[in-house]
Amino acid sequence: MINYYIKNSVTLLLIGLLTACGKESPVNKQAVFTLSLHGSATTFYEKTNPAFNAGAIVENSMVSFQNQIFAFYDEGANGNFTSAELGNSGQNFFNQKILNLDRRFSYVLNYQETLYNFFYKANSIYLEKSTDGLNWQLINNGLPVLNSEPDPNSIYYNVWNVAVTVDEMGVWHLFVECADIRNNTYAGLAYSTAVMVGDQIDFNPNKSSTFLIQQAGNPYVTNVPGKGLLIVYGQIFLPNENFDYEWYVSAATFNLNTNTVTEHNEFQVGVRGIHVADPHLVELPNGKILLSLSVNQNSTYFAYSDQSMSEFYDLLLNGLY
Repeated sequence: MINYYIKNSVTLLLIGLLTACGKESPVNKQAVFTLSLHGSATTFYEKTNPAFNAGAIVENSMVSFQNQIFAFYDEGANGNFTSAELGNSGQNFFNQKILNLDRRFSYVLNYQETLYNFFYKANSIYLEKSTDGLNWQLINNGLPVLNSEPDPNSIYYNVWNVAVTVDEMGVWHLFVECADIRNNTYAGLAYSTAVMVGDQIDFNPNKSSTFLIQQAGNPYVTNVPGKGLLIVYGQIFLPNENFDYEWYVSAATFNLNTNTVTEHNEFQVGVRGIHVADPHLVELPNGKILLSLSVNQNSTYFAYSDQSMSEFYDLLLNGLY
């Protein structure tokens, strides 16, 4: 399902000062890029960019909470866990608040009107929760919900970004960008499941022994009820005539009945020679999708689709675009 011709492009002004993922050197300059949308990604379009008043804001999570869209992100790419309100359209930006420090690679999930923040610290993944988006409580007895492993040959020797969702049966699904001692040049997405009991959850027992998706990182995942999991992620350093050897964003679907993943490589978003990653999606109150991305490791911008999450899942699975 690979499609290498350009159907559309978006010109974006990107102004930033600091690095996004924190795993590579920052690019400290202002630049204008043309974002290439390929295959099923051509169903997305931009409105006003850059997002967040062109601030140095990266690793953005978005959730529908308290009747509007909230963003949770790293202000300055140094672990400052920050929130802002985006309104119902996702196009506003107000009430910025620094909520906590030392929260790299945060991933925020709204489950049953409680917010959960998975974050990286000391090469492990920790979890905190909030019922108001302002006050956060470390849970799981303060222990990691996912540990790295000391074996340098283990794919869990390094762990970084995670993505988490909960299915209709209450099972929590986690995808993690991880790698052996060779670091994130050889990273992929591994997988685990767990069940929350009270405030306790442990993804370590059910970790996959191999990558489900090779050469991938910065995952986003959501459960599409009655269908399966939708995964959007950064594709790492694969030869691609559209983007050279740089990161770009692709997508996959996951069948919960067979525990199999299908990569949909025809979905491609990127810029030739420029790092594009950290995807996150949210379905707006009007039933349409807002997509957030990091470009050049120093800026966040938005793209929109008139599809719902369910329609987007079907589009990927059936190749109808």
